[in-house]
Amino acid sequence: MNARRAGLEPPAPITLPTLRILRPPALATIPDGGDSVEGDGSPMGSLTDRGPAQRRTHSDRRSCHPHTPCHRRASIRLGRRRGISFALVIERTLMTVHRHTRLGALTGLIVAATLALLPAQAASAHDNLLEASPAPGATVAALDTVTLTFSAELIDFGRASYAQVQGPDGLYYETSCSTIDLNVLTTPVALGEAGTYTIDWNAVSSDGHPISESYEFTYAPAEGVEPALGWDEPACRNDDTRMQPGAAPEPTEQPESTANASAPQPSTTETTETENDSGGPVAAAVIGAGALVAAAFVGGLFALRARSRRR
Repeated sequence: MNARRAGLEPPAPITLPTLRILRPPALATIPDGGDSVEGDGSPMGSLTDRGPAQRRTHSDRRSCHPHTPCHRRASIRLGRRRGISFALVIERTLMTVHRHTRLGALTGLIVAATLALLPAQAASAHDNLLEASPAPGATVAALDTVTLTFSAELIDFGRASYAQVQGPDGLYYETSCSTIDLNVLTTPVALGEAGTYTIDWNAVSSDGHPISESYEFTYAPAEGVEPALGWDEPACRNDDTRMQPGAAPEPTEQPESTANASAPQPSTTETTETENDSGGPVAAAVIGAGALVAAAFVGGLFALRARSRRR
């Protein structure tokens, strides 16, 4: 009443503006003719075709009181639009995850294929045997050296590169360990009886990886060639321990007891005479010393008696 008397109008109620969120084309469409759509999906008609009562201006929305049906309808429309926006976010998130999952699977396949190709590339980088003498399957009448030529320089690492020649009797016929000259591996041999021999070789290639192989050849010597003796172990790393089973036994040394028994022994008579001869001077010296001690003792007694008489 006082405000009216003073000519002042009561303040208008303060309301928050209602946000209008446009729907995406997939969920909210605009019918032909440019008609708008209500929050519940019903067409609103063209904005130009609306009458004065249907047109909503900014001032009309702003004058909608929070507790009026107008405000409730606006809140319902906003809630529906927010629900649609939330569903849209979920859908886009799922599509992104699905796309990333497919990219991850494709990346995994590429990595697996790359790792599968790496061993093949590493294996192709190893050195290989270019030439061998004798060749695999060859027949030779004489052989004193086995020579293996490789595609790159070998690594001489603690006798890790070698060639072993094994005969038909199971014995080894290398006379010494193998030697390396750049990419050539050489092994001296002395073969035994005729037959099939096997060469087992091992080499450390230039990339540090060991490679090995074995092959056979045939030895057919001419008549009258004396066969060499084989060894029970390969030459490399067994120089001091290997033996030749077919070699003749070495003569043994004569025991010391036998040598002493065969030597002439001195006679007992000569030994006794020598002992007697050496004992004479010693006995005389002992007797002389005893006589001197006895004389000194007797002299002492006489001196003591003489003193006692004077007193």
